[in-house]
This record gives sequence, C-alpha cells and structure tokens, in this order.
Amino acid sequence: MTDSQTNPSSEPARPDSPEIEALLAISEKLGASRDLSETFQQIMEILASRFGMERGTLTLLDRETKDLIIRVAHGLTEDEIKRGKYKIGEGITGKVVETGGPVVVPSIGQEPLFLNRTGARKNIDRDKIAFLCVPLKLENEVVGVLSVDKVRSGDDTLESDMRFLTIIASIVAQAVRVHGAIDEIVSLKHLPDRILAGMPDGVLVFDTAGLLLTVNPAAERIFRFRREDVKGIHYENVFAGHPGIMNVLDRIFDDPNAAASFEAHVAIPGAEPMPIAITWSKLDADSAGNRIIAVNLQDITRLKRLERQWRRSQRLAALGTMAAGVAHEIRNPLGGIRGASQLLAREMSKEKRLKDFLDVIVREVDRLDRTVEQLLDFARPMKADTAPISIEDVIDRALTLSKTEIEKNGIRVFKNFPSRKKLVDADASQLTQVFLNLFLNATQAMRHGGTLAVSIREDAGLADGKEPFLSVEITDTGCGMPPNVLDHLFMPFFTTRENGTGLGLAVSHRIIEEHGGSIDVASEEGKGTTFVVSFRAV
Repeated sequence: MTDSQTNPSSEPARPDSPEIEALLAISEKLGASRDLSETFQQIMEILASRFGMERGTLTLLDRETKDLIIRVAHGLTEDEIKRGKYKIGEGITGKVVETGGPVVVPSIGQEPLFLNRTGARKNIDRDKIAFLCVPLKLENEVVGVLSVDKVRSGDDTLESDMRFLTIIASIVAQAVRVHGAIDEIVSLKHLPDRILAGMPDGVLVFDTAGLLLTVNPAAERIFRFRREDVKGIHYENVFAGHPGIMNVLDRIFDDPNAAASFEAHVAIPGAEPMPIAITWSKLDADSAGNRIIAVNLQDITRLKRLERQWRRSQRLAALGTMAAGVAHEIRNPLGGIRGASQLLAREMSKEKRLKDFLDVIVREVDRLDRTVEQLLDFARPMKADTAPISIEDVIDRALTLSKTEIEKNGIRVFKNFPSRKKLVDADASQLTQVFLNLFLNATQAMRHGGTLAVSIREDAGLADGKEPFLSVEITDTGCGMPPNVLDHLFMPFFTTRENGTGLGLAVSHRIIEEHGGSIDVASEEGKGTTFVVSFRAV
C-alpha cells in the first residue's frame, strides 16, 4: 500500500511554492476584476508580498505615440513616477521593447546604472537586489514590459526567477488582450449613440407602434425637449403642439408607401418658424428582424434664405434689363420737354403767371430725370473701385451722415464691433451708400424714438463653408413690416414712404450683389426690423 493510501487527507494539497501561490492568486484576481489598472495594481501587490519584489513597474506601449507609459508602479520615488514615459530604446526598459528579449542585472549595487536608485525598504542590502525586466508579448509583438527589483535569498536562482516572471508577463499580456477586446466591444456598443450625438441633423427613432425610442441632441435643440422626458412616449403626445410634424408622422405610420421626403415647419414660441426637410426609412434594429423607423430632420432655414435670394436676384436681373431700355426711352423725351419749356419761359418772361407754370414743368422734369438716373444706376453694371477697407470705418461714416435724422427722432445707437478692425475688399463709397440707405430707413421706422443696434460678426463660410464672411446686423425697434411688404421690399419702385422712389433698397441689393455678398431682412410688425449684410472678409 502506498503512502498516499496509508495517509489519506480530507483537505486538498496546498502549494508548497511561493511562486505557485503567486500564480494562483494572480489568476484569481484576473478573473474577478474588469478594470485593467486595478488588475495591474493587484498583480504588483502579489509580487511584492509573495515574490520578494522591492520595486516594480508595469509599462505598456502606446501604439500611436510609441511611448512607453508606466501604468502601475510599486516602490518608485515621486520623481520617477512623475516622469511616467520612456521612448523605445531608452534605458533598460526601452531596450527590452526594442530587442524583444529579457534583461537581468544580478546586483543593482554593482551596476553603475542603479547607483542612485532607492528602494521602499532602505535597510535591504543593495548587493542582494537583482533587476529583472521581461517583455509582454502578443503574437511576437511587444506590447509592454514588466520589470522588478527582487530581494534575493540564498536559495533563489535568477534563472528560475526569470522563468517565473516570463509566465507572469504572458498572463499579463493576455489580460491586456482580453481587456482590449472588452473595451472594443463596449465601444462598438455605444458607437450608434456617439454617431447620433455627433450628427448635425435631428434624428428621431421610433418603434413600429409609434413609441419614441431615442432622439439625438440636435433634435432636442430643435424641439426644446429632453430625451429622458419623451422616451417611450407615443409621437401623438410628443408632437401634439407641432401640427406640421404631426401631419408628416401620421402619413409615415399610416402609409407604408408614403413619400420618402417631406417639408414642414417647426413653430417654437418666441422664435421664427423653422423650415424642416424630413426624410425617413425603416431599419432592422437587431438580428431578430425587429424594425425601427428613423426620421431625419434637417434645418433648411439657410437653404430657404438662399433660394429667396436667388429668386430675388433673378427677378431683379430681369427688371434691370427692362429698366435700362425704359429709362433711355423716357430720358430723351424728358430732355426735349425741358429744353422747350426753358425756351418758352424765356419768350414769356413778362407773363409772370405763365412763367411760374413753366418753372414747375422744368422742376418736375428734373425730378423725373433724377428718378431715371436712379433707374439707370440700378440697371447698369456698377464700376466699383475696390480696395481693402475697414467695414467699421464705412459704418461710422454712414452713421455720421445719418446723425441729423438720428438725433431729430431721439434714437439711441448701440455698436457691437470686434476688438480688431475687419477688412473687406470693396468700394468704400458704394458701401457707404448702402449703409446710409439702411440707417435712414431705420430712422423713418422710428419717428417717435427707439434703438438702432449695429453689430459685426464673423461667419465661417456663409456661402460655401470655405471662406470667412463678415456679417453686419442692423436692427431697429421701429414699426416693423408685414409679410406682404417683405416679399416685395427689394423690388424697384416698391416703397411704403410717401415721397420715396422705391429704388434705394433695389440699388443697395445690386451693390452688395456686385461685391459678392448678400443682403437679407427679417421683420415683425410692432417689434422692429433686422437687415443682415454679408460679404467675404479679406
């Protein structure tokens, strides 16, 4: 009968080696923790308590920067920990990464490289401390380094210590692989949320029953609600206050063959109605074939504004061609009428009453001639003497020219200009004419006082997203204009002023257009008007 049969034991055999104890303890820690830094820290503590480690570091290689970064340190000085990074080939740790092979220093007390090295326990004989440095490898690629200062006893051999640390390094490398895979899975799991969060367009995600599953931040901004407040609620309850959106969603959920795109307006109290382009599609949400309905909402305010500007430019171009011909046809007869009236007045100089009538004819002909001149200014290509000029200086000059009307009506002027002057390539005289016309229009709208605010802002790429634009906003607190007036505001001969010709804004539009810019307006009756003039910055 064997010894094992004669001496049975009810308890499992305990490991008789501190190395095996350390391996078992490390394996338990690896299975219990999902945090890589926490796992590394526990491994270093086990090596310190069961392997006789005086100091140690676990260093990982950053794949992008190629820096060696200390992830966990035991027994290092504060200065050493603060350093934190090494380059490949730098020091023993860097050499291990460069060569892919381990390094052993039998005694740090005899090695000049370690003369200034201090340990956690200073009463240990430095000649009895060995330094061991082994690479962490995954498929022959070095991903980091495990290095320790080990307090040697008489029974230790550096060869067995190195074999043990190589096993530990292999376990740690696999932990790096596993935790990296977990991080990647978690990252992929949250990838759709990150994509949604980064989209500039609003996104609504519904199940096929119409319950709102999620929305992205852009949709939250459009509708001014929070995702947590609307999640799981039927769209009829979420969008009851938005009839345009409700109409589109009803069609999407009622008709499987509904059009793929729609347009609607979002009306938020206190804000201008926002035109929205809506597209939608059905998607497979998971492998089981469950479907979701994704609705994309694009703010097309800027697109609609550009469409309005384009249509206005087309109309004005056609009118300009017609105006040129009409002006010449009118001017010639006017010249004849004026000349004949002057000759007739000279012949009838003694007939005072008849002479007065003829003087009226001459004056009215001159007034018509000025109108024709303005019409020609609108129609003919403008010769601009362009140069880099300060837009602030142009605005200040136009305000000075408007000073009499501003003061007469008791209007306060506020300016919001950048700290540094902004330059545009333009004709100073023509731009002064534009701003003077806008300021005088504002004073006409504020006969009983008010506020005129002029501000300049930089707009990165109003037209094509590539060139910086400057925008000048001119806001008055006057009577405002109804929509039917706004629709015709830049048309020649359209005016709401008793003595106006209706050509000032049409000519201003032409000037800004010739400078490669744009002019737009927003107004509300009883609240005021804002003109926005934009052009490329130098």
